[in-house]
Amino acid sequence: MIIIFAGSEIMPNNKDTIAAIDVKMFGEFSISINGKTITDLKGRTKRVWLLIQYLILNRNNTVNIEQIVRDIWDGQPCGDPENALKNLIYRARIILKTLSGKNNVQFILFMNGTYAWNNRYDFTADFELFDRTFNEANNRNNSIEKRIYYYQRTLELYRSGFLPKSSYSKWVVARAARYDEEYVESAKRLCGILMRLKKNREVISICKSALNKFPFDESLRKLLIAAYVNTGQRDNAFRQYNDTLKLYYDEYGIDMSSSFGPYYGKLTNSSFAMAGGIDVIKKDLKEDANVRGAYFCDYDIFKCIYRAQSRIIARTGQPVFLLLFTLSDKEGSRPLPAELENASNKLREIIITSLRRGDIIAPYSVGQFIVMVSMASYEHVKGIINRIIKKFKFDYRKKNIEANVKIAPME
Repeated sequence: MIIIFAGSEIMPNNKDTIAAIDVKMFGEFSISINGKTITDLKGRTKRVWLLIQYLILNRNNTVNIEQIVRDIWDGQPCGDPENALKNLIYRARIILKTLSGKNNVQFILFMNGTYAWNNRYDFTADFELFDRTFNEANNRNNSIEKRIYYYQRTLELYRSGFLPKSSYSKWVVARAARYDEEYVESAKRLCGILMRLKKNREVISICKSALNKFPFDESLRKLLIAAYVNTGQRDNAFRQYNDTLKLYYDEYGIDMSSSFGPYYGKLTNSSFAMAGGIDVIKKDLKEDANVRGAYFCDYDIFKCIYRAQSRIIARTGQPVFLLLFTLSDKEGSRPLPAELENASNKLREIIITSLRRGDIIAPYSVGQFIVMVSMASYEHVKGIINRIIKKFKFDYRKKNIEANVKIAPME
């Protein structure tokens, strides 16, 4: 509408022509104006799209032109930065005007010697709502019920992270890292509250969802194991414990058994209600008959099996041998981490498939596996070792890494 005052025509009251602007920055970026939406689909110029995101994110800040150029071009050389930025601004304005269906509106302003988002229009954005819900959730003056609600809302808003398709830009990386941290912190604090309220099944759901996004968060994995224990889910608790140790070892070559030791103690010491007596326990203990090869476990479990086995051979005299496989380069030193990870995965696979179901293997340290072979002669064990070494050389073609083996009888 046009406002007439004292016989003269002034600027259109643009606020009345724009019902609402809604912006999503978590997950796929989108901007909606008056119910019409565009997303960061293919075909749109990346840098124009990035400029729109940048101005929206800084809509309550004054950023000088030099800083805008540095952030949008990410430090890359730009021959004529002012004109290049003007061109981007023009193209961004066209996109936004087309979306709104209005030619008499201006979403990007030039004011105080720089460009800025026009805050005159009604505006909502998920990242601003995230900030508010996160702060309210951490406000201890709020009731527990309110804090739970705000934590849940914070987790919902996060979706698949902050501007994942623009994560090549440094300014996005910095903000995304903050939101990642606040998401994980919200998940942990919410789980802590729910555990105190004995709502462990909700804790399980939250932890599983958060771990899909951040699989290496140690605290979330411990919370999940504890929640399984608290709900009597023995199988799931053990599975999570073993999967966690395997994940850290496979990805980083780290043995996490000492860190998760107390949780293993809870699993072995907790009294789970096993209705049905010994038949139910037998079913719980039974392994899938289709599993082939040696039994792979963490080192703590290996120690328990070793000690039980040493008692048996003291009575029966059956031969049992320990094998220590070690990966090294040609000079006997530890290979580079990336090479060591690939070689370790290949060696572990070969050892498991080359041994019998009754044999045991566990990671001892980075690039080392300890193996227990029972009911076999020394000559037979040497034959097994030769088979494994030969297959490793054939399957892992990089000549700079080799597997060495030491053998000793169990005493």
